[in-house]
Amino acid sequence: MAENDMPGGTGDAPPAVDQGAPAEAVPTKRATAELKAILEALICASPGPLTPRTVSRLLASEPKENVLEAL
Repeated sequence: MAENDMPGGTGDAPPAVDQGAPAEAVPTKRATAELKAILEALICASPGPLTPRTVSRLLASEPKENVLEAL
């Protein structure tokens, strides 16, 4: 079966998608705002002071640079 014979197929290749930088490499304003909100909640809910090191450990899935920038 040829590509043009496939249902819904036109035979044309889909447009190239610009891959650019990975989403994790360049935080968006929304991601930064969400991270700041998470940090605010952690700080308010903590029974004691939180060090940047502790916060980085709590948010291990986030790049350390992003966490420190949001602080």
